[in-house]
Order: sequence, then C-alpha cells, then structure tokens
Amino acid sequence: MDALSLLRREVIAGRPVKKQGDLLLLGNDHATPCTVETQFKQHTGGYYTIEAIWFLVQRAQSESHGKYILEAKKNNVPAVTRADRNDVLSYMRGEVSESEKIDKNAFTPSVPSRQEAEEAARKRDADARDSEEAAARKRVREEHEALQVLQKTPARESEGAAAVITEAERDATTRRIMLDEVVYDSRNSILRSKRPFDVVVSYVEAARKKSGSSKTEESGTGSAPKQRRNAPAYDRYDQPAAKAQGAEFGIDETGAIKQRKKEVSAVSRIISPPKPKLKTNRTPIIIVPSGMKDSITLYNVRQYLEEGTFVETQQAMKDFPEGKPPYVVVNRKRGNTTTMYKVVDATMQMTPAHWDRVIACFVAGPDWQFRRWPLFEEGGSAGLFSAVRGFYVYYDDQKPHQNVSKWDITRLQISREKRHLDKTSSIKFWDALDSHARKINSGLRL
Repeated sequence: MDALSLLRREVIAGRPVKKQGDLLLLGNDHATPCTVETQFKQHTGGYYTIEAIWFLVQRAQSESHGKYILEAKKNNVPAVTRADRNDVLSYMRGEVSESEKIDKNAFTPSVPSRQEAEEAARKRDADARDSEEAAARKRVREEHEALQVLQKTPARESEGAAAVITEAERDATTRRIMLDEVVYDSRNSILRSKRPFDVVVSYVEAARKKSGSSKTEESGTGSAPKQRRNAPAYDRYDQPAAKAQGAEFGIDETGAIKQRKKEVSAVSRIISPPKPKLKTNRTPIIIVPSGMKDSITLYNVRQYLEEGTFVETQQAMKDFPEGKPPYVVVNRKRGNTTTMYKVVDATMQMTPAHWDRVIACFVAGPDWQFRRWPLFEEGGSAGLFSAVRGFYVYYDDQKPHQNVSKWDITRLQISREKRHLDKTSSIKFWDALDSHARKINSGLRL
C-alpha cells in the first residue's frame, strides 16, 4: 500500500500520525520518509509530498489558510495551495471516495515497515557521520603536510613571513599555492614608481602637433578646388539673352519638362504593382482539456467531430504511436465546401491574435481549467461563455460536474454502449456552434 492510502486510512480512523526525525509514522507498523511524493497532483505541476498533505490535515481545523502558509514556511514544509486545499481535505477525510487530481498512473513506492524505515534512517545517519569524519581527517592531514613544507622552506623577511604563515594557518590549499608564488610588482608598487612621466608627455605633444599640421595642409591645398566647386556650372539653356527673349514673346521654357514629368509619374503609377496586404489567419480554434481522463481530448476529438463516433482516449491513443501532437485539424464537410478547425489543448503560448480566433471549448468541470485565459480573467465564466461556446461531454449514467449547472454551455450526452447515438451528439455540437457563430459575427472562416 502506498503512503497516501496509509495516511488517509489513519486520518479517517482518527488515529494520530506523528513525525519522528525525517520519518512519518503511519500506524504501528509502517513509516515513510517525509519527502516521498504522492499521487496527488498540484495545479501548478508536480505532486505533493506526504509531509505536505500531513501538515495540512494536522492544521486545517485550527488555523486559517494564511496562518497555515506561514507555519509551513516556518517549519520548512511544502505548502498546499488554496486551489487544492478543499480537494485534499475532502479526499483525506473520506468525504469523497475518489479525486480527479489523483494520478493513478504515477509511480509511488511501497511503504516499508517501521523497523525497516528506522534501520534505513540509522544507516543514512551513519554514512553521513562517516563522510564527515573522513573529510575532517583529510583536512587535518593536508594542514599537517603544509606545515611540514613551511618548516623546510628558508626564512623570509619579517613582514612577508608573518603574512604567509598567517595565511597558511587559515587555508591549506592557499598555503601551497602561495609557497610557489613570486610577486614582482603590484598595483601600489607601480603607482609609487620613481620614473618621470616626461617621456609620455613629449609623445602626446608630438602626436598633437602632427595631427594639427596635417589638418592645416589639407585645408590649404583644398581651398582652390572648393572655390571651383562652389562656382555655378555652365548651362547652355540658362542664358540671360534667351530668357529675356522668351519673356518678351510669352514663352514658358519649362512647360515641356513639366508635361514630361506628369507623363512619367502617370506611367509609373500604372506599371508599379500595388503593395501586397498582410494576410490574417481566419481559421477558427477549438480548445479541449489536456487531462487523460477527460471525455474529449486531442486523441479522440477528430473522430467525434468528423465521423460522429466517440472513442475513449485510452483506445484512441493507439493511433498516435509518436505521442500527442501539438494540435489536430478537424475538417467539416458541408456539400461541396470543407471548413478547417484547429484543435489545441495547450494555451500558454497563445497570443492575442490566437485568442481572437477561439470559437469553442470543451470543459472538464473544474474552473481551474480556465486559469490564465484572458476572457475568464477579465469577465469570469459569464464573459468567457458569451464569446466562446462551451460544451460538456458526459455519459448518460454519469452525474454532471456541479459547475456545469452554473454555466451557459451545451451538454452533449453519450451512451457507453449505443454507438449509433454518437452521431446525434456530434450534430448537436455543430448546430450549437453555427448558432453561436451567427450571433458573434467573428469574421472567421466558418
């Protein structure tokens, strides 16, 4: 039996569970390390340890959640989040027989007997003490060897020798390195140099004079060409006599040039192609749950929406030998037209442009499915399901989740044995989606 089941048994029976060192005593016969992970999933990812669940059960009655978080941090115990608190307590107290947050496929080691766990703990403590003693013996041996080397070296100057001996007593490794070092210059010794800086100053002055003389030469030799460049160039048509004669008879010399420019601009507008417009993706997006125990997932959504046949997720996974794809394309045929829908189950990497294309979603029941969805964070469930049509798929002999009655979504009921009724459920999905698309007028390709 795993640690979570043993702890639940003790809590339901009302028997106290105590902590001894780094072990958690589960009854009179079993004990488990506190760091063992259970099958209880965190909504942020990963699994809760057996110590985290035990610590919450011990303080749930007498402390508020805020005080419990402070006590967990003070005792260096992983805390159970507020989102998972009620689920953990309901399951551990026996109020519910199962919880959807328990991953039965996760590996959990079996709990050893109390005698075996205490023996393993004593062995770990003994190994730790042995390693500490070995490290201490090694440190003493290195210091002893370094002192022997110091005694064999010739005496140095008073200040240097005192400094080296002090450093040697503090760190054996540094002592051995400093014995082989020879310091010729340091930053302070270079700054206290007695050499004059006149040579450096003379170099700088010579470089300045050379740079100034070269600039003077360039300005002197380039004065005549600059004047010639500034002089107006000769133009055979720009003659004062011709201008005076044209003005006398009312002739506009630039008229032909202006007309030519107009013709060239008109032709360029005709020849030059228009700039291409950026294409926007108008393929609608449908979001499905990512849990393996949910009714509709990426593995079986295509068969359900395209063929009208419901296949359980575990069976549909056989068609994906390479693992779960990042998305699935569902083709809907109506007459001679085919419409594509992109189906995803991961929303963390979606951009605002992607969220504008979301038209439907399959809900699992808990509202933590919509955490970090922009529409849910801004307007709650009402704002979400007014823009995105929600669908809930469940068996006819199954009780719907309690949140389903609170939401404006469409329920799709399926039978466990009558597969011919799956087509009716699929048609109901498309009818509800078409009605929603006509209301919102999203501009998508529907």
